[in-house]
Amino acid sequence: MTTALRRVLSVAAFAAYAGCSALYAAAPPPAKPASKPSLRLKANSIIFDRSKGDIYLEGKVHVTRTLGDQVTVIECEKMTAKMKDGKMESVLATGTVNLTTKELTAVAARASFDFTKNIIVLHGWNDKPATAKSPRTVSTGPKIIYHVDDQRVEMPEGGVTEVELEEPPEEKDKTGKKEE
Repeated sequence: MTTALRRVLSVAAFAAYAGCSALYAAAPPPAKPASKPSLRLKANSIIFDRSKGDIYLEGKVHVTRTLGDQVTVIECEKMTAKMKDGKMESVLATGTVNLTTKELTAVAARASFDFTKNIIVLHGWNDKPATAKSPRTVSTGPKIIYHVDDQRVEMPEGGVTEVELEEPPEEKDKTGKKEE
């Protein structure tokens, strides 16, 4: 019996033991279908105005938007969302807005979301700036623009960004000792 035939028989034997055909056992798993965005809305009051494509939410608003592995959670007091052709185009959240994504947490007086451009604009209060935190930066300013796709932050009205830098590796000579 050849080695190739032994391999085929051992795959078939394992498949029979596992309760499936040898062809299925050797086949790669099917590709996952592309995920569509999902949206979960929760609030004390929700009004859908289909004629205008508007959604109004008020009181303990909690919205979760999932697109692939990107999850965006928004908590605020009031929100208005604009829909077009069954897709979310933009959102305006007011009250104290808490925003959480995989790479960003933010607090602002109000926030607008443009899903066609995939940007988030955070606005601070009259006496307090908006704050956006990512794993190694903290940005505060009256207006913070976050570009979701390339994780870029802009502060067109000024502000402060603190960046945590990594320590450079220590220089070592050829013997492995630290250079002085």
